[in-house]
Amino acid sequence: MSCRILITDYDQRWPELFRREAERIGGVLGRRALRIEHVGSTSVPGLAAKPVIDVLLEVADSGQEGAYAPLLEAAEYVLHIREPDWRKTQRGYFSLIALSVPLAFAMGISVG
Repeated sequence: MSCRILITDYDQRWPELFRREAERIGGVLGRRALRIEHVGSTSVPGLAAKPVIDVLLEVADSGQEGAYAPLLEAAEYVLHIREPDWRKTQRGYFSLIALSVPLAFAMGISVG
């Protein structure tokens, strides 16, 4: 089975689309969202990329999915990776979650 991957030229709107999604995620999770970052190829100015905004979300404990997953899923986000105890810092452990937001979704375009 083969699969085609769409790569598009860099779009100046990508940083703003990320900011809008970060605000939306922050609104959904409130103080549960410790950090929200734009990661992946759309976060690199000038780089062609798949039309997906990748988001890194830090929560206190990604193993406690009941505290965040139902809220994100109700807001139509798809959780791809959950990394409990991903990295130890001076403050202790933190947990990371990866989300991908298709650009059509981020731009409010109905697909299908």
